[in-house]
Amino acid sequence: MSNEAKLIDPAAMKEFDGNETIYGQTINYLIDTTPKVDAIKLPVKVGQVVYMDKHPWNDKPEIEPFQITSISITCNKKGTWTKKFRANWLVDGRVASWSHDPSFDDIGKTVFFTKEEAERILLSSEA
Repeated sequence: MSNEAKLIDPAAMKEFDGNETIYGQTINYLIDTTPKVDAIKLPVKVGQVVYMDKHPWNDKPEIEPFQITSISITCNKKGTWTKKFRANWLVDGRVASWSHDPSFDDIGKTVFFTKEEAERILLSSEA
C-alpha cells in the first residue's frame, strides 16, 4: 500500500458501522456524529508571522519570529474541540525545522502578532 494520503467520500462513510477499515485505518465514528460548523473565523492564517519564546522552558525568554505553516481544528468523539497551529522558527527569512504547536488560546499569552507586544508581556513577566 502506498503512503500517499487517500480521500474518502464523506457520503460513503455514512454506510460504515464505526469499525470498518479504509486504507488500513479504522474509522471510529460516523461522519454524522461530528458537530456541524458552518463557518469559523480563524485568529491566524498560514504564512503569517507571529512572535514566541523559542525556549519557553528557560528562565529568560528568547523572542523569535515564527511562521505559521499549518492550522489544525479537530473534534474527538466526545465533542471536544482542539484548535491549534504549527509555527516554524524563521531564520534569516527562511523557515527552519524548529517548531511549536500552540493552541488558539495561547494568542496574547505566549504567541503575539508583534515583537514589541511579545517583549512587553514576556519580558515584564520575568520581573
